Amino acid sequence: MANELKIRDTFMAVSQDVDNEFEREMAEQMAGAQMSFPRAKVPSGGLLVFDCGDDNPKTLTGVIVEQHPFNVFWHDPTVINGAVPDCSSVDGMHGIRSNPNIEGPSGNCQNCELNRWGSGFGGRGKACSNKKAVYILRDGETVPTELNLPATSIKPFDQYLSFLRQSNKLLSDVVTEISLERQTKGDNTYSVCRFTRVADLGEAAKLEARAYARSMRGMVRSNGFVEVEEEDPFNV
Repeated sequence: MANELKIRDTFMAVSQDVDNEFEREMAEQMAGAQMSFPRAKVPSGGLLVFDCGDDNPKTLTGVIVEQHPFNVFWHDPTVINGAVPDCSSVDGMHGIRSNPNIEGPSGNCQNCELNRWGSGFGGRGKACSNKKAVYILRDGETVPTELNLPATSIKPFDQYLSFLRQSNKLLSDVVTEISLERQTKGDNTYSVCRFTRVADLGEAAKLEARAYARSMRGMVRSNGFVEVEEEDPFNV
């Protein structure tokens, strides 16, 4: 399979001729700002196009430059959409309660009773939603797009990570295509993300992508901020 893959010699499919003065000005402009990224949403109801605001692409293609797990918990599940979580974790391990008026977990996510199977509504799933954030630098863009994976898409992503590991590849070494597949469980129809390696980066582009990924990791994981605008079709 590897011999059939294309080799891409550029990391970004846009001009790299950005002068140092512009970079310095941009760094000063963003100093102290809360960094945010364009968002792509996994659709509800089994739709097969991503929701990117004004754009609804069938696939997201580019280099994944960062990924991390995160957990979110709402004491009242009826106010999830647009509501700040009562407890959240930006690393999937250490929960921080944001609402002092709500009794709830704070501390080690692994040992939290609300992060256990059967703690969800009606004994289904988990009360705490386990998700993953994936940041993909799409073709023609200079800022990565953030895609929050619901619980139903985490296993396919982890399988993709294992596949790349077996090939001695990092996420930032390859061009990835993310597509959607419709699935049904009981009365629920939902969309699941699928991940495909469509090209490898050349050596120079690979080094550039790895450096970019390191800078993204430091920026995102030190952010301490979880933003969720949609909820899983159900916790499974």
